[in-house]
Amino acid sequence: TEEAIWRRDELARLFDLSRDVQVITDSREAIASLARAIARRFDLEFVALALPRAGDWDVYEAGAATIAVDTREFSKAFASAQTTLEFDAYARTYSGHQNVAVDGHTIRLVPLRVGTKPIGLLAAAGRPIEPGTLDTLGGVVAIAIERAHFLEERKAAELTRQSEELKTALLASLGHDLRTPLTAIRIAASNIKASWMTDAARAEQTDLILSEVERLTRLFQNILDMARIDAGAIAAETRW
Repeated sequence: TEEAIWRRDELARLFDLSRDVQVITDSREAIASLARAIARRFDLEFVALALPRAGDWDVYEAGAATIAVDTREFSKAFASAQTTLEFDAYARTYSGHQNVAVDGHTIRLVPLRVGTKPIGLLAAAGRPIEPGTLDTLGGVVAIAIERAHFLEERKAAELTRQSEELKTALLASLGHDLRTPLTAIRIAASNIKASWMTDAARAEQTDLILSEVERLTRLFQNILDMARIDAGAIAAETRW
């Protein structure tokens, strides 16, 4: 009966965590929020989500305890998780689980797998959790991380789409703004060549050409400034 009640409670924790995952929408803080949700739902002293990145590790920690886990332990555990996936019927868990002792704490390292592919590690310390439950928790966390990455990619795609729309509108606006002074210059230059123009009229047309050339110069300067801003070559100077 005690085991059945315990399993029911663990299942409820997993369900609550799944609901937490659904409401996490900020992709930039999603993984940190996920670590905090795991520590809260499973009443753990320490939780860390370790994700490999270009030979190093991105680690997101949560919980009341502060434990410095050597990233070399992450690398060894992750390398072990990349071997053949086997199921231990006695322990009721898949291969790759490891325990590491750090400052008097026992840290349980659990592979985060999407299917059979490991994408990171879950480090947990505190109250005991059955290895099978840790495996299930690792699967839920792996799906949540993949969801966060998908949201980030979707946001980047949406920003790219908006940027392309803005560039299209900008080009259309620039085309209109450039066409007006060029048309005025062309007409004024044609008028100057006319034999019936008086000196005063020619001077007026010349002033018009110079005015439109200055307008074009301002437009091209704005285009250059926008290109520099887009390339990050201009530093913002904050003023009251």
